[in-house]
Amino acid sequence: MLRRLTMPVLAVVGQRDRVFSSAQTRRRRARAVPHATVIALPEAGHPLPRQAEAVGEFLRAPRETPT
Repeated sequence: MLRRLTMPVLAVVGQRDRVFSSAQTRRRRARAVPHATVIALPEAGHPLPRQAEAVGEFLRAPRETPT
């Protein structure tokens, strides 16, 4: 189902996540939403605090309008 998404998708993941395997999360995301923009935070775990700026930049980025 996620593969059908046409809108931009942002995935923010912590590489030290102890809840979900980062490697498995990357593989699942690549299969499910290959067009997603991914921000991998090397020092972050499962909680991802202070990401408002990165999310805001993603949302404000110019994009092509689908025809």
